[in-house]
Amino acid sequence: VKNFIYIKTSGAWFKDARLKDYIKVPLRESTDNIFNKSPKPSCELKMHIFCYRRRQGINCIIHTHPTYSIVFASKFKKLKALTAEFIGILEKEVPVLKYMNPASDELAEEVSKVILHHNGLILSHHGIVTVGKSPKEALYRALLVENEAKITLFSSLFGRNRYLSKKISNDIINSIHTQYRRRKLRG
Repeated sequence: VKNFIYIKTSGAWFKDARLKDYIKVPLRESTDNIFNKSPKPSCELKMHIFCYRRRQGINCIIHTHPTYSIVFASKFKKLKALTAEFIGILEKEVPVLKYMNPASDELAEEVSKVILHHNGLILSHHGIVTVGKSPKEALYRALLVENEAKITLFSSLFGRNRYLSKKISNDIINSIHTQYRRRKLRG
């Protein structure tokens, strides 16, 4: 595990964020000390730190609040694969976690436990978290979660969804083409 991470400052919007809006934060320091400094980090700092401490090999965490994923979480318990792209890059279904207060110890602890075995998750009434070996991989996974949630919601309007079978999903995950794409995303 590295000694530091970079995180967006509180109040900075992703689409407007510049280099100055990201601050270097020590991974081993108490988050209470960090929140007393200026500029303040994102209120979800604890969640990020817990994830980095718990799961080796991730170099980026994306946490955002996309519309379709939030709507999806109000109707479903997990995001299953309808598309090859989703299963190929996320490598398994994305669980939906119960509602927990933002910035809480409970949220940080639960997210870090689940992200240990998943490359993405949806937080009920809140948003999503995705991880990757590179910012490109974590961001692409976030976009795929939102897209798959949208596809699932729309397709469910027309009846029961027909998800990819376990065999087809495994074939996609293990194909040389998918492995190549994952390597490219990891940088």
